[in-house]
Amino acid sequence: MKKAFFIGRFTPPHKGHIKAIENLIENFDEVVIGIGSCYEVGTERHPFLALFREKMLLNSLKNNLHKIKIVHIKDFDTFEEWINSILEISKQLNITHFVSGNEKDILSVLKEKNIELPFEFINPELKSDIPYHATDLREAIKEGNYEKFIEIAADG
Repeated sequence: MKKAFFIGRFTPPHKGHIKAIENLIENFDEVVIGIGSCYEVGTERHPFLALFREKMLLNSLKNNLHKIKIVHIKDFDTFEEWINSILEISKQLNITHFVSGNEKDILSVLKEKNIELPFEFINPELKSDIPYHATDLREAIKEGNYEKFIEIAADG
């Protein structure tokens, strides 16, 4: 059974997130979505509760919801603590593929610390034709730019 573990903060979810998850649903038996920074809320970088981000994701994903499992991931003081938690969750859920496009906080740190993951890695941004990031979406909200928000935001 092929299981993908897609890690992200999804603050908030955008069309690129949804397209990546839909592609994973087509290619995997189960897609586990790890919503990071689940206890942080009310900051510029984390404006929404994890539960609201989960609802936005599920409302945007209309098909094959039976193939999706959501887990909330807390922050840790160190990257090592965080990655050990991710590896433990992955082991418990029998994950076969790790999915992340977060170059700054995950991918470059794994490379810098020379950490090899025990499963296949997928970077959804390498195949995406959607040029936006959640930062762009948060900026649109902050600026009150409704047109840009509609262009980027996931439907849910």
